[in-house]
Amino acid sequence: MNCKILNIKNEITKILTFPNLLKVTIIIIILSLNFIRTASIKAQTNDSLEKIELPKRTDSINNNVSIEKKYWTTMAEVLGTNAIVWVWSQSNDHTGVYKIGFNSIRRNFEEGFTWDDDGFLGNQFLHPYHGAAYYTAARANGFDFWEAAPYAVMGSLTWEFLMEDQRPSYNDIVNTPITGIILGEMSFRVAHLIIDNSLTGFDRVIRETAALIISPMNGFNRLIRGEMWSIKSNSEKEQSKLTFMTGVNLFNTFSENRNNFGVFGVQMDYGNKYSVENHLKPFDYFNFSTEFNIASSDLIFAIFASGVIWDDSFKMLSKSGVIGIYKEIDLISSIIYNFTATSITGQFISKDKVTEYLTLESSLAISAILIGGTNSEYSIEEKLNYNIGPGAGCKIGLNINIDSSIQILTHFRRYWLHTLSGPKSDEFIGITKIGIGYFIFSNFQLGSELLFYDRYGIYDIYPDINISNTSIRVFLKIF
Repeated sequence: MNCKILNIKNEITKILTFPNLLKVTIIIIILSLNFIRTASIKAQTNDSLEKIELPKRTDSINNNVSIEKKYWTTMAEVLGTNAIVWVWSQSNDHTGVYKIGFNSIRRNFEEGFTWDDDGFLGNQFLHPYHGAAYYTAARANGFDFWEAAPYAVMGSLTWEFLMEDQRPSYNDIVNTPITGIILGEMSFRVAHLIIDNSLTGFDRVIRETAALIISPMNGFNRLIRGEMWSIKSNSEKEQSKLTFMTGVNLFNTFSENRNNFGVFGVQMDYGNKYSVENHLKPFDYFNFSTEFNIASSDLIFAIFASGVIWDDSFKMLSKSGVIGIYKEIDLISSIIYNFTATSITGQFISKDKVTEYLTLESSLAISAILIGGTNSEYSIEEKLNYNIGPGAGCKIGLNINIDSSIQILTHFRRYWLHTLSGPKSDEFIGITKIGIGYFIFSNFQLGSELLFYDRYGIYDIYPDINISNTSIRVFLKIF
C-alpha cells in the first residue's frame, strides 16, 4: 500500500475529523454500555491477588460454537483479502506499483528487502489493520493464538513479494503481522463480548453489525456459517471494565501560544491483570486506551495497547505481585512529535494494602522495541516521511489510593529509537504524567493532570533537536 503523503498531521486529520470522531464515539458508548449491561456474566474486576476458580477452557474464546480448524478456508480468505486490497489499490494507483507480473515477482525475490518510503499512517495503521485481517481469518476458523499467527506472516509475505512492483519492506514485514496480531486478537475478543447468540430482532442486528465492524473477518465467517442469526445459549463471557473520560486540555500551558482542546478518551480492561491463574492463553488479559484532543484546527491523539503473553505470581521478601511478558503498541500524535512503537515488554506489577485506608499500586516495565517510528524535519531531506528503527523503552507507574475516594498517580514513559531508515540519529521520546482524582460518586471521578512531553534527537550531520511541551488537563471519568 503505497501511501506517499508528505504532511503527517494533515494525513491523520483527514480521516479523524471531528464529525467522524463524534459519530464513532456515540456508537461506541451506546454499544459498550449495552453489551456490558446485558452480559451473561456480571463480573467486576477483582482488585486483589486472591485466586478465582473458573472453569478451565480449551480456548479463551468460546462463544458456544465448536469450530473445526479449516486450513484451506483460512488460506483462501488470507489470499482473497490480498486480492481484494490489490484490486482496490490498482484501480486507484497512479504510480504503477500495482502493475504486477512474473517480472515484478522475480525482481522482488532477486533484490530482496529494503526500507520503504511510504507515509506514516499507511505503515503504522493501514498495514497493521491489513495484518489483523489475516490473523482473525485464522482465529475465526478454529485456530488459537499461536496457530493463527503464521497466517498473518504468510499474508504479509505474499503481499510484499507478489502483489507490488517494488522491493519487499523490512518495516512492513514487522508492522503488518506483529502489530496486526495485537490488533486482531483484541478486536476478535471484543467482538465476542458484544455478540449475544440468545437475542433476536433489532438488538441482535445491532450487535452483529457492531461486531462485524470491529472484527470484519470474524463477522464474515459468522455470516457464511449462518451464526449471525442462529439462536443458542451463550457461553461464559470474560469480565471487562470500561472507563470513559472527557474534559479540557490546555497545551503550551506556560507559553503565550496556548491551545485549548476538548478531550475524550476510552479505556478497556479485558480480564483481571492480577488473576494470573485465569490467564490460560495469550491476551486473556489486555488493556487498551485511547484519547483524542480535538480543536478547530488540530487533532492530537494517543493509543496504548498491551496484552499478556505469559505471566505468573511473584514474591520476593515482603514484595508480591505479577511478573509477565506483554505485546504492546504505543501510538502518539502530539504537538511536538508523532511516534509509534511495537514492543515486547517485561513488566512487574504489584498492589500493596499499606493500611486500611491506603493502597499502593506500582509497575515497572522494560521494552524491546521491534520497530518504531517518529517524524523528523530532516526526513524530507532524504525523501522520506519519518525515521524508522528499533530501540528500547521504560515505563514506571505509581498509583496511591486513599480511602477509596482519592487517587494520586505518577506515570513516566521513556523511549529510545535508533534510526535505520532516515537521517542517522538516536531519538529520545518522553511522557511524564502527574495527576490527582476524587470520586464524587462511586462511578464518577473528577480530577486534573499535568503532562510533560519531551523529545531529544541526536543527529550525525544535522543540528540536534530538543523540544518540549506541557499541558494541564481537567477531566471527568465515568467507570
